[in-house]
Amino acid sequence: MDAHVGCNGREAVEMCRTHVYTLVLLREIMAHVWGIEAASLIRDLPSPFNGTSIVMVTTKPIGQFSTTDLFLAGIDDVIEEPYSVKEMQALFVRGRPKPGFFSHC
Repeated sequence: MDAHVGCNGREAVEMCRTHVYTLVLLREIMAHVWGIEAASLIRDLPSPFNGTSIVMVTTKPIGQFSTTDLFLAGIDDVIEEPYSVKEMQALFVRGRPKPGFFSHC
């Protein structure tokens, strides 16, 4: 498995413009472009770049966004910090979550 790291939301979106990822983790609050906005921008990319599974990493139960906000932005799942290695592994095992499914809400 390969992993790429973007330093901010803008970099995450740019990386998704040129590489098809199985899973993208976005922090709720990111420099330049927040996670929810980055998710929406990724979903607006042409196929196949927009088909990745997007998971929001948040510090509290969904933070300041509702599940509807997250779903409409194209976020497939949420994981709250602090998360365990077991929880992170479960994200990779699940693969692509069902749209609208939030495992940690």
